[in-house]
Amino acid sequence: MRKKMGDEIGQRCCRCWLLHPQCICTPPTPPNVLENFKHRTIVWLHCKEFGRLSNTGGLITVAFPPPQSHVLVAGLQEDEEKFMAELERDPEATFVLFPSDDALTAEEFMASVRADASPAEGGGGAAARAT
Repeated sequence: MRKKMGDEIGQRCCRCWLLHPQCICTPPTPPNVLENFKHRTIVWLHCKEFGRLSNTGGLITVAFPPPQSHVLVAGLQEDEEKFMAELERDPEATFVLFPSDDALTAEEFMASVRADASPAEGGGGAAARAT
């Protein structure tokens, strides 16, 4: 990583990876936003993407600092173990977002959830969940 960033390594923010004059880490996310964000987000990076300015996934930790978000790097044994543990922790409430030709949009996914919970399936439907 040091070779890639060269002489700029001390000139870049360690959170957003931008040069210090362009750093976006301040002001921090307001506490009321953090209190209402109930999800945990993990960004799984390819090792070649770590530290690259073109990789915006790592910015999640700027908006939602740990423990609400983490960046894990594929190929690092410790991060591989953390990622697998997270996937096994609560499989029913874990979503992996990955771009592919057969990926579902958010709307398609929500429609499939609603269909699974319809009264015909014994799930009670959306109205029952909203009460």
